Amino acid sequence: ITVEVAEEADTVVVRVVVQGYGIPEDKQSHLFGRFESFLQKNASRTPSTGIGLSLIKELVELHHGHITVSSKVGAGSVFTVELPKGDRHFAADTEFILDDSDSASSDGAAPAVGFAAEDRRSLVLIVEDNADLRRFLESTFAADYRVATAANGEEGFLQAVKHNPDLVISDIRMPLVSGTEMVRMLRSNPATSHIPVILLTGEASFDGEIESLNLDVEAYIPKPFSSKVLQAFIHRLTDFINEQLGSPELTVESLSRRMGVSRSVLTKKTKALIGISPVELIRDFRLRRAVALLEAGGRTITEVAFLTGFYDSHYFSKCFKQVYGVSPSDYCKKK
Repeated sequence: ITVEVAEEADTVVVRVVVQGYGIPEDKQSHLFGRFESFLQKNASRTPSTGIGLSLIKELVELHHGHITVSSKVGAGSVFTVELPKGDRHFAADTEFILDDSDSASSDGAAPAVGFAAEDRRSLVLIVEDNADLRRFLESTFAADYRVATAANGEEGFLQAVKHNPDLVISDIRMPLVSGTEMVRMLRSNPATSHIPVILLTGEASFDGEIESLNLDVEAYIPKPFSSKVLQAFIHRLTDFINEQLGSPELTVESLSRRMGVSRSVLTKKTKALIGISPVELIRDFRLRRAVALLEAGGRTITEVAFLTGFYDSHYFSKCFKQVYGVSPSDYCKKK
C-alpha cells in the first residue's frame, strides 16, 4: 500500500494505491455502500465488516470532499480523496477543535480540585482518552458547569467516588478501563450508583444501544454530535425541572409548554438527544434529589417524598426501589 499526498490551489488530494486483486468494474459503484464487501475468497485472513469504506465516505463528505476508486482486476486499486482547503465551505455554526497544542507536559486530565468554595454550579465529569476532544468538551461545558476531566475509565471512576459529580459524560473505547466497564463500577458502588451517565460512541449500533439500556445510562450518543444542540436542550430542560422539582404541577404537559413544543415532539426530542422519555427524565431527577436529601439526613421518608414531588410515599418507595434496588429506609440504613 502506497499513500500519496498532493496540495493543489484549493484542495488537498490523497491517493491510496493498493496492490492486490482489484475490484470488478460492475462492483465498483456499490463499493461505498454500508455492509458491502467484495474481498475475494482467501484474499484476507481478517473478516470484513463491510462498513469501513462507507464510514470513510461519510467522513469525507462531512468535510465537503469527494472519494473515488479506480480499479482493475489483477492490477490493484487506487482510492482518491479530494478535500477542499480552509473552512469557508463549512456552515457558520460548524464546531471546530481549534486547540491541538500540547499545553500540558502530559496527556493526563485535570482533577476536580481548585473550585472556589462559593461556586455551587453542578459538576460535570468528562471521561475521554482523546486529549483534543476532552479539551473541546471541557470548554463547551465550562461556562455553565464546574468541569472535571479524566483520561480513562479507571481515573473516571476514582474521581466520581471522590467528587460525586452531578453528571458523567464518557467515551466508550478507552485504555485500561472502558466506558462501559466504568459504568458497571459506578452502578455497583452505593456511593455512585445514582450518578447519571451519558455515553459517547463512534460506533453507533443496535447492540450498543441495548447494552446502554442494560447499563441504565441516560443516553447513548453516536459521534459526531452537535455539542451546542445537546447543551442548549439539556440546559433548558433541566433548569425548568430543577425549578419545579417539588411541585405536583411538574408534568410532561407543563414541560412541553415551557419548551414550546407539543408533547409528542418533546418525547421525540428527549429520546433522540437524551435517550429517555420526559416521564422517565422527571422521575430520575426527582429520585436523584431524593437520594441527596436522604444522604444529608434529618428528614423522614415522607418529608423527602413530599419535597421531591411525590405526594404518595408508597408510590415514592416503589419508584425508588425500582431504580436503586432497595427501599428508601433500607438505603438510609446502608448509609
